[in-house]
Amino acid sequence: MKKNRVLVFLLALVVLMTAALPAMAEGEEPKWYECENFWYILLDDGTAEIVYYNSDDISTKIKIPDQLDGYTVSSVSGNPFRSDKQIINFDVAPGNPYFAVIDGVLFSKADKRLVAYPRNAAAESYSVPQGIRIIGDSAFYDCESLQSITIPDSVTSIGNSAFNGCEALQSVTLSENLAFIGGDAFGSTALLSITIPDSVASIGGNPFWSCNKLSEIIVSSNHPCLEVRDGLLIYKSDEEIRLVTYPYTFTATEFTVPEDITSIGDSAFSGCKSLQSITIPGSVASIGEWAFSGCDALQSVTIPGSVTSIGYGAFNGCDALQSITIPGSVASIGEWAFFGCEALQSVTIPGSVASIGEWTFSGCEALQSVTIENGVTFIGDGAFRSCTSLQSVTIPGSVTSIGYGAFDSCESLQSVTIENGVTSIGGSAFYECESLQSVTIPDSVTSIGGSAFYGCESLQSVTIPDSVTSIGYFAFDDCESLTVTQGSYAETYAIENDLTYTYPNSNDWLLD
Repeated sequence: MKKNRVLVFLLALVVLMTAALPAMAEGEEPKWYECENFWYILLDDGTAEIVYYNSDDISTKIKIPDQLDGYTVSSVSGNPFRSDKQIINFDVAPGNPYFAVIDGVLFSKADKRLVAYPRNAAAESYSVPQGIRIIGDSAFYDCESLQSITIPDSVTSIGNSAFNGCEALQSVTLSENLAFIGGDAFGSTALLSITIPDSVASIGGNPFWSCNKLSEIIVSSNHPCLEVRDGLLIYKSDEEIRLVTYPYTFTATEFTVPEDITSIGDSAFSGCKSLQSITIPGSVASIGEWAFSGCDALQSVTIPGSVTSIGYGAFNGCDALQSITIPGSVASIGEWAFFGCEALQSVTIPGSVASIGEWTFSGCEALQSVTIENGVTFIGDGAFRSCTSLQSVTIPGSVTSIGYGAFDSCESLQSVTIENGVTSIGGSAFYECESLQSVTIPDSVTSIGGSAFYGCESLQSVTIPDSVTSIGYFAFDDCESLTVTQGSYAETYAIENDLTYTYPNSNDWLLD
């Protein structure tokens, strides 16, 4: 089973065709450039680093170029070739100072890192060369023929997703000097058993995600930071006691997290199909990214008042989850946290949560009741998109901005109250809310994005306050009538877009 979340990850590529090295503000993401099938960034020393490879699905050999657009290629980020299913081997020019190829496998000389093992190589076993220190992120990603790997004692680090998707991989011999194992390092493999050496001092998110044959994780009784307790892999340090792995092979329907655990790690329970109920003790302060994602049978979760953060995608795709209480201790909820929880019927977001992230509750088709408490300041893009059972919502005055597509396609939504304090309604915020009959736009709002109420065919009248100075294209298309103040920006907008409008006092003559 390959690592496949409900979320489909999108790779956003920015095409900038220029030969000059641009100045970057501190903290700004480096710009990407394209040359042939390679995408690269420019490093501070003026050399190029390959960050992505656009496969043509034809070539079986990839030669690492000496230069791209005249810039010397000095490094490779992660494994940019992991999506190319056809690769049988790599090649570099003789004497290349930065890269080497041994038996078709690509290495980086500077950090003695195994960068990429070709996905379509036919070998069933492989021994990493002695002297290599690092097995890079996604280095063996989806190498479906590999059944066994031997890792020499020179290796000290195994990167994130290093062997993810190696579905035939049953046997791994780890280095006795291994210090770090990355998150999802052996995810979706056929491992039956694994022994983690005492040298391991740090471990990422669940390295054994979706290992549906793994029956045994072996750790010595005197390991300095790891413990196997009742089959659970637990990491211990001065900062935390983290539940790393709840084995995919467990079949229990109920589980109570041990009372000394302070954090539930990334992907710790991800994909555990039998779990229906889980109790989290008051010792837990954080729930990691993807922690319970894909737990299809999970109906009930008790989150204690000790929890302060719920990670990205934490309950993504928990199809059976009907209700969840988010305590007032929670300060942050990660993006996509409850995406696709199709049975979730109600949720209250406490004021302690500063913002509702992008796509947090998107696709919660049964969600009928949403309470957003005062204190929340931002509703992210797509946060409640396609919540098709939601009928009404009140947005408190503490919220300053409603993101792009926040309530897009909420087809049952009839009433929206936006309290004074909101300044911006994002583009497509209520797009295709075809049942929407009433909306209150307060005097605090200054901008309404393009297509914000597009397709709201039941919306017969909208009052736009004088405070609004910007309205995007198609914002009120399909709305029968707008109420605007004479001489206002909204009136000008209505005239320019040939929209039907009236004034607030247009029928006062009837009172004379």
